[in-house]
Amino acid sequence: MKKPMPMPLAILITILFFGILFVGFVQGSKREKEVKNDTDISSFADCVAAGNPIMESYPEQCNTPNGKHFVNEEQTSIHENFPVGFLEGTVEIGPNCPVEIEGKPCVTPPEAYASREVVVYSMDIQATQGRSKIAADGSYKVVLEPGQYMVNVQPGGIGPSEMLPVTIEEDKTTTHNITVDTGIR
Repeated sequence: MKKPMPMPLAILITILFFGILFVGFVQGSKREKEVKNDTDISSFADCVAAGNPIMESYPEQCNTPNGKHFVNEEQTSIHENFPVGFLEGTVEIGPNCPVEIEGKPCVTPPEAYASREVVVYSMDIQATQGRSKIAADGSYKVVLEPGQYMVNVQPGGIGPSEMLPVTIEEDKTTTHNITVDTGIR
């Protein structure tokens, strides 16, 4: 038969358990306050300084947990040394639920954007020329040399995303909005 745990040891384990829970709760509410207080963030530098991750894109991009999106504008000014243009737009992903209830639209969850990226290929689709993560609001931006390209979103929805042609002109922004069909009906 097992011996019962000595009382002081049981009390110590209980205190440690509740202490760990309390520390986790305090840290969680501190993070919640940080997320709610991103109103002070108004630039790419502020976004990075607040500890938000930098996306692997060019130019660099940063998103706050509440969906604010910032682009490192300093990187877009390098076009003084060589010609560039800009490709930007929004990605619409949906439908996101089988039936929309009136007054309660099915909002695209942030992870649907975070799990995809816009990819820019050469016209012959042999080489990747650029890529951009998609912000929580569905926006993206890519800096490219002037020319013709093919663009799609990866991964797609119910099958591969359609490759669509775009033309980039020097010092101009080309807007290219993309729709991804999730297949949810």
